[in-house]
Amino acid sequence: MPNSSQDEAAQTRHDLRNALASALLCAEMLESHQDPTVQDHAATIIHSIDRALALLRPPS
Repeated sequence: MPNSSQDEAAQTRHDLRNALASALLCAEMLESHQDPTVQDHAATIIHSIDRALALLRPPS
């Protein structure tokens, strides 16, 4: 049975995933920008967000 610290950790992961989802959406929109530099920066942001989301996966 989960305890309160596990519940808090799960809620924090949930909140962070939601915040990162908005950032990911914006970065994905920037990928279609005409400027290749903006596209490169968008790819870097997406990669970083994907890594952060992987760290937020609940422990198995």
